[in-house]
Amino acid sequence: LGTIDELDRLPFAIDPEPYFAMHPEIIIAPDQMQAFLQDRRAAIIGEDLTEKFGWKLGSTFQLTSIIPTYQMGKPFDFVVRGIYKLDETRRKGGSKSVMFFCSDSVASWLLVALETLATARFRLSAI
Repeated sequence: LGTIDELDRLPFAIDPEPYFAMHPEIIIAPDQMQAFLQDRRAAIIGEDLTEKFGWKLGSTFQLTSIIPTYQMGKPFDFVVRGIYKLDETRRKGGSKSVMFFCSDSVASWLLVALETLATARFRLSAI
């Protein structure tokens, strides 16, 4: 549902299994976690983001990095694959406005960008 320029909190690139094991207060339905792990464009978002932006499972959105290394000339595409809830009995004061995505997605996006750049340079040098 469109492009957003700003989130209440920064998106977090994570290694999902150890991260969520260390944060048992973040509750994600098992089927949503499985969908998140199988899709490189997947995002898990907090309940507050569903209210703020009208997102639901399957919604798509784009983010642009403010870090020059990660700017590839186009935004990163994401698909909402999970919506987390917080178990306040396990930890008080957590945010429901965070977006999580797999850290290996960033590595694969950068690899594609580098391969594209290398191919373009090779073609130019062949001319």
